[in-house]
Amino acid sequence: MTLKTLVKRYTVLFYSISQFTGWALLLVGIIMNIIESKYHVLRDPSVFELVNIIQGLQYFELLFSLLRFNESRMLPSLVQVTARNLVVWFVFPLELRSKSPGIQITVLICWCLVDMIRFATNINEGMKLGSNVMRIIRYNAFIILTPVGFTAEFFTARDAQRTLESENKDPDLRFYGVSLPINAIVFLKIVQTAVFPCLIFAYRHLWKMRRQFYEQRRIEKEKLKRMKRE
Repeated sequence: MTLKTLVKRYTVLFYSISQFTGWALLLVGIIMNIIESKYHVLRDPSVFELVNIIQGLQYFELLFSLLRFNESRMLPSLVQVTARNLVVWFVFPLELRSKSPGIQITVLICWCLVDMIRFATNINEGMKLGSNVMRIIRYNAFIILTPVGFTAEFFTARDAQRTLESENKDPDLRFYGVSLPINAIVFLKIVQTAVFPCLIFAYRHLWKMRRQFYEQRRIEKEKLKRMKRE
């Protein structure tokens, strides 16, 4: 194994372990808040900051794709990471005053489960454990988690819009205290319009990956049967 291959393997493995740990800690933080009847989980600074950090760090996946450290395609990664970060950076801060905390809890739990499964799969492959269990879970769990997550993102944006409108507020969008040249309510409407086209794009991509995985498993099983007969 060359030095370049080792660098690729262990860089992606370290990133995957870090992401898995981050999402697991986030899920624990959400559950602890719920147990304490604190349903607006994003009002917990540790939860809010952690989701900002681990989600923002996912832009490394675009770099990995560019450098061919993994087999991820640039466009699907760009769509997924950017769509999520727009929710984290702009929608969540506007939704903190919402009276429907269950929506943000649904979004966050879906994200936690999806990414814990995804990065556990990457860790399994990076450590050459040879188990297909995590890949089977990954290529089936999305069937429910992806549409539920995207739908919850839609309602999160809609709820934030209605909260602003009920408070008779019409602010500009802000990013870490800096005012941006776009109205917050207009932005939230754009997010709601874009959610379901993004869902269709993501779902088609994941179904394609699922078909490829099961086709590869079928080929491997047939090959194993031939070897046994011989």
